[in-house]
Amino acid sequence: KRGFASKSAVMHASVLACYAPHLFYHFMYYTDPGSTCFVLLMLLAAAHDRQVLASLLGVVGIGFRQNNVAWVAFVLGATVLRTLAATNPENKNLLGLFDAEPSLGNFGLVLKAMWREKGALLGATWAYLLPLGGFAAFLLGNGGSVVVGDKANHTMVPHLAMLGYFFAIVWLPYGLAGPSGVFSKSTLNEIWFLFTATPAALLCVIGGGSWLLAKYSFSHPFLLADNRHLTFYLWKGLLAKPQARLLLGAAYCVAGILGMRRLSRCQGFLFSAGFLATTALVLVPAHLLELRYFTLPVLIYHLHAPQRPPTAVYLAVALNAALSLGLGYVFLYRPFEDANGVTQRFML
Repeated sequence: KRGFASKSAVMHASVLACYAPHLFYHFMYYTDPGSTCFVLLMLLAAAHDRQVLASLLGVVGIGFRQNNVAWVAFVLGATVLRTLAATNPENKNLLGLFDAEPSLGNFGLVLKAMWREKGALLGATWAYLLPLGGFAAFLLGNGGSVVVGDKANHTMVPHLAMLGYFFAIVWLPYGLAGPSGVFSKSTLNEIWFLFTATPAALLCVIGGGSWLLAKYSFSHPFLLADNRHLTFYLWKGLLAKPQARLLLGAAYCVAGILGMRRLSRCQGFLFSAGFLATTALVLVPAHLLELRYFTLPVLIYHLHAPQRPPTAVYLAVALNAALSLGLGYVFLYRPFEDANGVTQRFML
């Protein structure tokens, strides 16, 4: 559906297949394989205008993980945008105008167009009332909580730092080098452009964002109690330090701005804003920091991100494959014994 050449599509898919947390946890017995599979199938069905099938796949996805309801809502919103653009050329031009100037006035014009095309939009999206309405009923029956089971250890908190971690992790499939890598010339030039074009506004965003990300950074008791996970050592050695959180917050903000600019150039402002809102709904309430929580947002981001040059893709595949092999080797062949003499294994 993206119009990639066959070889390019295979290589881009290989980057995501080798994405280290995705590959590692999908060999483990977690809900991640089923959750990821059915949400991605829902996205695929919706992209092929199989909306009833997409809604049913969304129901199964919610069964694996309750917060997948946010991705059902995201698919509904993406379907609205596609249907709006397809029903009338003027609507497509209007969306393009909003992308160029995302003002309140232009947003009002988009809402008017949605009302004008309400029949077509309802016909394309009615099937999503099943998973969304069913989830609303579940919330009412579960006392307003999305948690099934151990509610005491799964309380929701305003964990804004999770967005910062996401903005850092989402760059991993880009790789460190190559035409679109973290330290590539194009990335550094874009950072320089941002600082020279609107320095005051950018510094305010980075300063305010760094403070918020540092202030709303939490450590779950499970994080501090389990030294098998990489996140235990990341927190203990780096993320627990207030000065490090502030400095990293600035890097998260720059990474987020660049990442969302890339997505917006490819998919449009409204799509990107919807993706960011959905990612926030999925990640921010989570008290526990686990790298597997970022898998779906990272995969969905890169499935919609701009096509990359072959060199960048090859380098990204090599980097992520090496990380995945290294993690698998440590897990299988480098166990350790805990204080009780029980064999344990390092994992993400």
